[in-house]
Amino acid sequence: MSILQFPHNISVDKIKKFVDRISYLSEIIQQKPVSHLQKQSIFHHQILKSSLFSAQIEGNNLTLIEAENIDFSSPKQKSELEISNVLKSLKNITKLPKKISDQTILSIHKEVMDKIDAKAGKFRKKSSGIFDGFGNIVYLTPETKD
Repeated sequence: MSILQFPHNISVDKIKKFVDRISYLSEIIQQKPVSHLQKQSIFHHQILKSSLFSAQIEGNNLTLIEAENIDFSSPKQKSELEISNVLKSLKNITKLPKKISDQTILSIHKEVMDKIDAKAGKFRKKSSGIFDGFGNIVYLTPETKD
């Protein structure tokens, strides 16, 4: 097995040329017109990725390729429902009030956890954590307020 290593023999001038080329190409791309349909497609793909990765934090095992082929208007499995709920919530994010209240947070939580958790839309009463496949704690929630 070989380990990939950063090539130490690249000159600073060569790196600068690469960066300049990337900057130049970036400017050209930014000047190209983008249709409304292309913008919608890019937005949908980014929202889908964000929804999927949010669900993966909680243990969802769907891949991006699998998620791209799901009809989220009628999710059939819990893993699909988790992503569908996050997608809906993210698409409604522009409708949120400017001032976020506890009630706003609970409303978002209820939407994201709809048909997944009976405690959807309620504050937790005790601390919890997220664990990896080996039982190691990955994230510990803050203490609850009573």
